Amino acid sequence: GAFAPAGPGQGRWRPLRRALFVRTNPVPVKTALAMQGKLHEEFRLPLTRMPDDLRAGLSSALQTAGLL
Repeated sequence: GAFAPAGPGQGRWRPLRRALFVRTNPVPVKTALAMQGKLHEEFRLPLTRMPDDLRAGLSSALQTAGLL
């Protein structure tokens, strides 16, 4: 494969990959979709809302990836 050309673009996605796995899935994924306005942020137990500090990191990662 053409790994060298793909390298520079990976930096844009790295923060998002990390942010999506800071909590049990699907919480970060559903939170990201809610931030984009694609769904209503609602969780059934035992899943709970992400803490504000992790939400801020996710929002920043989405912005870096050009998704917000």
